Amino acid sequence: FETIEECESTCFTNESGDINQDSFINVSDIVMIVDFILGYTEFTNHQTILADLNLDGNVDVNDIVMLIESILD
Repeated sequence: FETIEECESTCFTNESGDINQDSFINVSDIVMIVDFILGYTEFTNHQTILADLNLDGNVDVNDIVMLIESILD
């Protein structure tokens, strides 16, 4: 998918936040987002959509905070 709009019907599922798509949302997903933000790794379009938890079109520290909050809940 090239844009969020192209995959709205399939991408926005309960797997948001599961960046490595192992069926668990945990510290591994947080580490992947941190590595992406620091430029150590690249995401596929699908991973970018899964990591953009606040749906603002960017993967940033705000998404990390949301992911941590969801893990702690």
